[in-house]
Amino acid sequence: MNSKKAQAQIITTILIILLVLAAVVIVWQVVNKSIKQSSDQIESAMDCVGLDITVSNVDGNVITVLRSPGNSNAEIKEVVLFINGENEGNTVSPDGNLKELDTVLITYVGLAPGDKIKIGAILSNDAACSPSTEYTVA
Repeated sequence: MNSKKAQAQIITTILIILLVLAAVVIVWQVVNKSIKQSSDQIESAMDCVGLDITVSNVDGNVITVLRSPGNSNAEIKEVVLFINGENEGNTVSPDGNLKELDTVLITYVGLAPGDKIKIGAILSNDAACSPSTEYTVA
């Protein structure tokens, strides 16, 4: 009788160990997926940190956008125009990568003195960078 009791305890112990291992594997899968998603978001956000694009000049209906030197090697897929805080749906895809000290021209009809312009960017990895500092039309 004692040997059957000992066998039952061994089997119970092995089952508990297997359940714990299964729980660890399941938890690891969930944690690993969360960490990977978070790291991808952080990586995209870091591309925007050193990116500096601003409005350098407004001449009539033509807005000159300048990419200033910065710490970002991000490739800009689109430049997005915001007038008075609203995205006017105007985006410009620069020819190739907008490198440091390169400019791009955006034509926008309807600018008035006092309008506030900001420029955003969509990177090649589809990360959307926050709009730049504000430029007020004279």
